[in-house]
Amino acid sequence: MKLLSSLLIVANTESTCRGELSNALKEWREEMNAYKNTKNVWTEAFNSWDLKYGDGDMQIRPVVAMPSPEPSTRPDPNTRCNPNKPSFPVENGHWIWDDQWIILCDSERGIGSTDGIVCVNDIWQQVGPVTCYEPPAMPDFLEAEEIKVNVTITCMQEETGYSNWDTDGKYAQILYEESLKYLEGYARALTTNDGICRNSDETMTQTNNHEYSGPEYMCIMDRRDMRLLVKHIYFILYNPNKARSCFSAREDVGWMYGVGGSLEKNSPVAQWLRTLDRVNLDEFYQNEDEVPNEKVREYGQIYAKYFSDMVTGDDVVAPDAFPFDITANGLPNLWASAGWVPMYAWDSERNKKNFIKTRGMYAYAEVLGHWGLIRVDEINGDKVGAEIGMVNQEAVFQRLN
Repeated sequence: MKLLSSLLIVANTESTCRGELSNALKEWREEMNAYKNTKNVWTEAFNSWDLKYGDGDMQIRPVVAMPSPEPSTRPDPNTRCNPNKPSFPVENGHWIWDDQWIILCDSERGIGSTDGIVCVNDIWQQVGPVTCYEPPAMPDFLEAEEIKVNVTITCMQEETGYSNWDTDGKYAQILYEESLKYLEGYARALTTNDGICRNSDETMTQTNNHEYSGPEYMCIMDRRDMRLLVKHIYFILYNPNKARSCFSAREDVGWMYGVGGSLEKNSPVAQWLRTLDRVNLDEFYQNEDEVPNEKVREYGQIYAKYFSDMVTGDDVVAPDAFPFDITANGLPNLWASAGWVPMYAWDSERNKKNFIKTRGMYAYAEVLGHWGLIRVDEINGDKVGAEIGMVNQEAVFQRLN
């Protein structure tokens, strides 16, 4: 705590001086009483003051130096910038003053990003997203108040974020927003009515049975675990600022790879990740230390070469239940940058039981889950067990000699 400078007042016996001294003493006592009422330390310090009257003068001397009170809350670091409205444009919203500058979104469901600006040398600087997230309408079986009010999201690992917005943060934010869009599309597809199910899509559970009577179907949302999965997704969609603490581009994970090709060429996020030394699949499959099996390496190099072609183009179409395109055509940065894991390429005993072609031509990228871009451990104390992502498996019929 700061220390008030010690007070020493010496006055002669003249009435005018005594009057000034009396007023000064009165003001000082009022100030000390204000301090006295805050903490016991003020009482002890105040009582230690020694008032002495001598011949022809009066001296007031402190026995101890007085500490200044600590503020109950830290001062707002943005105070010096607050008179100036932030100049950063807000996507789908605008800045308003409400004891601080916040984002008001144009749509009723819009959620303004937070912590996107800080005051540095009396000037607003952007350090995070300045945008409005747009969550979809909720399915009827979800309680809006539960999803939106007093939600606690706990991460598997609290991510540090990106200190430089221009060089790193803005690219990570693109990836985060496309991740949210992918989760939204998946959740809405699961809960879309198809004329047979209510608040649910219909799914095939068996292609046939022992009587050969045909495939079997069910309403996917009849399963409790699927309702919980959708609920957790909506928690994330309606609390994007909290969920963002669990997000990372995973650029530092050595076993997650880029895809190269036209996807990387057209993705600023994938190009950014390459500047952070992310390795691409074609480089991985050329590495004998990583992939000892020669045939797996050969298949893998073909797979890596045509990866972008396999997931883009007019013949790649999302199922009708999806409200928008979640393929690489619609979410190119996500598919280019999610971090693909060639799960069966390594020479483990488990992997050796798979077909050689499968080992070389299969990769998985996770959006939500333990390996994912968004790693949420618990929501309101409930474990999040969902693992949601994309798979790309080659269907090339070329036989390697």
